[in-house]
Amino acid sequence: MSIRNGLVFAMEDDTTLEDGVATPEAVAEVEQGAAEVAQQTGEVEELQAAIEDAEEGAETLEKIEGVLEESTDAGEGVDETAAEIAEVAVESIRARLGIRGPVTFPAMEAFGSKNSRLSATKIALEGVKDTLVRIWEAIKSAVIRLWEKIKSFALGLFKSNAQLGKHLEKLLERTKGLPDTVKPEKNDLDNKSLAKAFSVKKQANLGTARTLIANAEKLLAATNDITALSDAFSTDVVAHAGKLENGGKLSAQKAKLEKDIQAAMDRVGAITSSTGNAGKDKKEQINYYGPFVGTRVVSYKKKESTIGNDTETRFTVAVTTYDKIEAEKITSLKRDEVYELLKEGIKLNDALTAAEKAQATKAKISEKLRKTADEVLAEIKKGTDEDKDQEKARAVRQISSDVNDVNALLSSLSVSFPSVVYATVKAVGDYASASIANLKTASK
Repeated sequence: MSIRNGLVFAMEDDTTLEDGVATPEAVAEVEQGAAEVAQQTGEVEELQAAIEDAEEGAETLEKIEGVLEESTDAGEGVDETAAEIAEVAVESIRARLGIRGPVTFPAMEAFGSKNSRLSATKIALEGVKDTLVRIWEAIKSAVIRLWEKIKSFALGLFKSNAQLGKHLEKLLERTKGLPDTVKPEKNDLDNKSLAKAFSVKKQANLGTARTLIANAEKLLAATNDITALSDAFSTDVVAHAGKLENGGKLSAQKAKLEKDIQAAMDRVGAITSSTGNAGKDKKEQINYYGPFVGTRVVSYKKKESTIGNDTETRFTVAVTTYDKIEAEKITSLKRDEVYELLKEGIKLNDALTAAEKAQATKAKISEKLRKTADEVLAEIKKGTDEDKDQEKARAVRQISSDVNDVNALLSSLSVSFPSVVYATVKAVGDYASASIANLKTASK
């Protein structure tokens, strides 16, 4: 699926978008499976990034909406300067997200006269509201498509897991059959991809491989813990969705969810953290956990934004690259070391297979949240009671952001995290194969 023209454009397009990259027939089953896992992971992460970009656009529009509403409530309307700033921002967001059609924004002269300023502002406000609805509709459609891709990924991962498990078992049998006299011909393997895979602080050897396998095991455990936390929180979101004016009550539960997620990731291992400003009215904190195979880490990003008098908290959990400085070579393994490493890899692969059987739980949580998103979207479309407009608007924003945050989290738990574990197992097989090829019978 191509989303280069913007998420809204892609979701509103009538054509069916097909995905697929041809895989050379000569590629072995394991390599082909690994390529498919990597491809599907990239597709899910690309779509998730587009959803987050759309959410950023919606957040900016909500701020503009707040300014316009405040001015109309005061019976004044905005002046030319404020109107021009708002129009430029709206047009930029529409272009970025691929929102087609004319912008319902009056000519700037209409904001210059006090007599026409109020009516012009009301027209502009309706245009912003319409754009927001289209963005949320696109996000809702994108989330549905996202979970279709996640289901496809899970099926592909099961198949690739099985192939990889058989591959490791065969390597184990092959290692058992090697004579006791075999020794590494070279101390180091000239294999940069393997060195990168198991690189930790510029070193790559059996010790770093075991460290990354242990971290992958902890990541699986954290995935199970965070899934349970997400399930409990989504129940709170659903309970409050029926009474939108109570949306603000979710802030305490969300703060607890954030704290519990960080505690779960701390058990994996924290690397570093940073705090700073991410733009006007925004504060951002990023924690990194790991390391994992291929110099990957898990980032936990928490962002606080000010909209009017309210402070909203958003968070994202994603897999990224942290340490760009990699080992140049990797130490070759002895026969017994290959055997032990393969056993650890097989154990990790079995754990991944067992963890993926819980995929249905994540899908159920997402379905529950999707129904809530429908309720929230319906509330946005029909408008709210004038007496409770600000209170309900705040609740809608709260619940919308909570639904999207948890859906994004489930995406990482369902795809990005398992992909890291799968890549670890695949690297174990590659390390074992390269080391076996370097084992030679010692001359008498």
